[in-house]
Amino acid sequence: MMFASCTKNESDLAAVQETVDPTSQKILAFKAKVESGEKSAETMSLDSAVWYVEAALNFTYCMVLPEDNFTNSQIISDSLKIDFSGDNSRVSFADVALAYSNMSEMMTTYSSNLDFSWKKFYSADVKFKNNQLVCYFDIAVKENITNEKVDNFNIYGNLDYDWHCGAGGCLMGRCDGTHMTQSMATVFSTYLTWSKGLPSWGYYTDIQQTDAWDTDVNVNFGSDTLLFRGNYETSPCIVSEEMNYWYNRANILQKRYAPPTGRAVATIKYFVGYNGLPGYVWSELVFNTAIINTYIVQD
Repeated sequence: MMFASCTKNESDLAAVQETVDPTSQKILAFKAKVESGEKSAETMSLDSAVWYVEAALNFTYCMVLPEDNFTNSQIISDSLKIDFSGDNSRVSFADVALAYSNMSEMMTTYSSNLDFSWKKFYSADVKFKNNQLVCYFDIAVKENITNEKVDNFNIYGNLDYDWHCGAGGCLMGRCDGTHMTQSMATVFSTYLTWSKGLPSWGYYTDIQQTDAWDTDVNVNFGSDTLLFRGNYETSPCIVSEEMNYWYNRANILQKRYAPPTGRAVATIKYFVGYNGLPGYVWSELVFNTAIINTYIVQD
């Protein structure tokens, strides 16, 4: 099932091209040249190639439209990769255009294969690694469309399911054996990210991991930690009351984070690691920052 909310009518985009911000104009020009199939001997630097592919993917698939409603959605984080020769300092426009087209098709196919009633790509972070372009993306999904407000101070409720703590050696899923792709850590990541959010017609460029905190940075709580940790005999199953406690404390911590000048927090990842049975469970907050761009649509 395709998700129409993630694409925009190309003729509508062209009609307002002169009224949009400069970054969007660059992306629209790149997309138009790719779609024209024009033969070009043009070359660009590898850094520029990565920028254009990432920016065009975010513009096309991840722009937040006015009708998008992320309430009660969860984030799925995954990656896609394609071969891309980057041995030289310059790469051909033809190779960049092909890479963008192939990655676009793969993202569309990925979304089509997800069995959810609503889904929307949120961010796409493209890196060049080992002669490949790797796209690390987040897609928001939900099983039923709803406008119910989420109470961030008690996000699970006393009667909600208990969850395993997460990846990195910990078990995944609810403690009843369902929802095996999610965990306490992934649910925390979802709610912490939605506490930031994009404006309507907003999209990211220049996404990068900026900071990773595994200590209580700039927060004086004495010996009282804000990040989930402790010694457990087995991979722990966390009850909802305890999850609310740790989420609230992570929320205190992330509110103290100030991104670098000119950048904004795009996503917040909550990671949990477990080093054996028995062993020490630790966690960290990872901040991915980006530049927020707003595609300006005139009335």
